[in-house]
Amino acid sequence: KKWEARPTSQAEIDAWAPDPEDVASFDHKLRTRLGDLDLVPTLAGGYAELAARAVTLSVEGVDVPVASIADLLAKMTVPRREKDVPRVAALRSIQRGE
Repeated sequence: KKWEARPTSQAEIDAWAPDPEDVASFDHKLRTRLGDLDLVPTLAGGYAELAARAVTLSVEGVDVPVASIADLLAKMTVPRREKDVPRVAALRSIQRGE
């Protein structure tokens, strides 16, 4: 299943003003020539914990560590944000092996 990104309006882009003192203000979706990039500034726990549970995927011959589905779901379900609803459904489907 493919995730569907919500289009970002020019007004939203113009209004985005991250605060360097507040890491949460960097939670934002960027549009790149390769597709949307959703920045997640923090996850529960530390990097070592996240890395220990990561899975390694091969992307064009390069091994890339990727956060586990459980860690992604933990971030996306608390607090529950509207933009994460379809992603949570897709991740739960993958977890069930569908």
